[in-house]
Amino acid sequence: MELDAQKYYEGLNPQQRKAVFNDEKYLCLLAIPGSGKTFSLIGKIIHLIDSEMVYPNEITAITFTNKAAKELKERVNKYIGEADGELITIGTFHSLCVRILIRYGYALGLEKFSILDDKTSSKKLKKLAENYLSKDDYDVKVIKRKISKWKTGLISPKKAFGLATKSFDKIVAKIYNDYYQECRMENNLDFDDLIVKTVLLLKIDSDIRNKVTKEIKFLLVDESQDTNDIQFKLIKLLLRKETMLFMVADDDQSIYGFRGAEPKYILNFKKIFKSGITLKLEQNYRSTQNIVNASNYVISNNNNRQQKNSFTENEIGEKIVIHETEDAYDEARYVTREVKNLVEMNGYNYRDIAILYRINSQSAKLEKELNKERIPYHIIGSTSFYERAEVKDIMAYFKLLVNKKDKESFERILGLQSGIGKKAVERIFEFQNEKDIDCVNTIELYNDKPAIINKIKPLKSLFSKTKDIEDPEEILNLILIEMQYINYLSRKYESDFQNRKENVSEMFAIAKNYNETNSAEFKSLQDFVSQLSLSSSEIEEPDTLKMLTIHSAKGLEFPIVFIIGVEENLMPYALAMNDEKQIEEERRLFYVGMTRAEKKLYLSHSLIQYTFKGQRKDAVPSRFLSNIPHKYTKELEINNGIEDFDFEENDNMEFAL
Repeated sequence: MELDAQKYYEGLNPQQRKAVFNDEKYLCLLAIPGSGKTFSLIGKIIHLIDSEMVYPNEITAITFTNKAAKELKERVNKYIGEADGELITIGTFHSLCVRILIRYGYALGLEKFSILDDKTSSKKLKKLAENYLSKDDYDVKVIKRKISKWKTGLISPKKAFGLATKSFDKIVAKIYNDYYQECRMENNLDFDDLIVKTVLLLKIDSDIRNKVTKEIKFLLVDESQDTNDIQFKLIKLLLRKETMLFMVADDDQSIYGFRGAEPKYILNFKKIFKSGITLKLEQNYRSTQNIVNASNYVISNNNNRQQKNSFTENEIGEKIVIHETEDAYDEARYVTREVKNLVEMNGYNYRDIAILYRINSQSAKLEKELNKERIPYHIIGSTSFYERAEVKDIMAYFKLLVNKKDKESFERILGLQSGIGKKAVERIFEFQNEKDIDCVNTIELYNDKPAIINKIKPLKSLFSKTKDIEDPEEILNLILIEMQYINYLSRKYESDFQNRKENVSEMFAIAKNYNETNSAEFKSLQDFVSQLSLSSSEIEEPDTLKMLTIHSAKGLEFPIVFIIGVEENLMPYALAMNDEKQIEEERRLFYVGMTRAEKKLYLSHSLIQYTFKGQRKDAVPSRFLSNIPHKYTKELEINNGIEDFDFEENDNMEFAL
């Protein structure tokens, strides 16, 4: 390995060096925001390889998002070279589980499976819920959350029904059972299933667990404060006696309690791993002293946390602006005015600015004002590349080629065929149910209505020609040719055809990249489809203001940050008001928002809130604002954009003419 390790080590500060060179078997690294965490992670990997403690192919790094995995992989490759970098397994919990299930899922009776994304899963649950509840009686998110909690707690539908004490929970348990049975029949796995099935597989089959774990000598888990119970079970199952575990976390940034995540594994690290040690990275390289000090005061009001002495050697910087507005409309006007001022008068770019909020609905009033002032913006979390219709169409073809029982993909594909309406789709499904066959065989054997037989001929041809092909590029080309898909796009999306055609071209680039960057050992059509099913990417303009929830802002940083709605019932959120544990999580969320800012931080709140039905009520500034000492804050002087003129005594008549 051609690597100047010594040069890399010279860039480490004393705390980072301690973490990199400490070779304890179980190590938890507490890293405050902006402390050079990723730089330290890469240093650790370099040290392990350079000292020949492990080979690159014996390292597995787990991240919480695809974006974080991609960035870590790129930076590791940059320092240790692509040849060694590609041997390291870097991915999310879900992508790691997919690889394990593709290789060893046969032990659980798993055939080739499809992965249900969140939207498809919700759609399926909504359809099943209608068998028990009227549309006004439920929120599919609530049902999904309850089922997820049961599932990740390894509670079966039958057991869930027995444990349910409320009538609504018993109905949800029935929906859970129907959902479980339907997914099983169609070889579908949702995101929870990927981890649950992997945990079950490793628990019941010691031979397979041995095969999986012998490939892992060093296990790195990033953002460990966000692990829930089932993820931590998986971590422990991946460890052998000799495996080194390096967990990187910040308990003060644990903000996913609604997903079952808790900082308890970090807070109790030394109890769980008797020989384990905890180290800290406490120097902030991101924010000014005022922002660091103010955020320290905020988070110090939480009781259930590890003490840290965060500091920075950056400039003192400007004081944090706290501004009071009449209501959310006035707040939107104020923020828009300040954004314009920062760009036009202070030399900032729109891309330097982020507006953060607690819930998505807060963005609506801002959008109106930004559009009025023609300020370019991008809402992070809006329609991603993989959610676009043409991409989902192509994915449906791929998914059905992998899993012949995938009814959701089958229904989508049938809907793309010219001349096949709702009734024709129903007839095809009736034929399938009568014959008790999979979706692909349904197309091959359908012999009922001549008009339908004629319409599905292209599908029959596609399935025949792709039967033995594993190369995604080749299959994508056949989809376009056999289904005349580009012609379909030009007919349906005449005004937006070029953009949609470019998205199809991007799919070719993704398929090509997969062929070039994945090892032959893992390369397969199912692996390609699984990787895409777990992906999410967003396309944005280069110089746009960013708008996003604080949850979505985790891991990001911006020169200028506005946090709006810093008032009771929004921050902390209304549902958390009576629970001290949830209040602490809400405070952590506010802390995460504050620590996204590098140079300037603006906090705003309103005097009036509006209820769901539009009624006015008095608003109260967030209790978190009172945690910030006045010496770190200031009130903004509003510039209305009206120039002050010095008038001579008789000048006024000239202006009047």
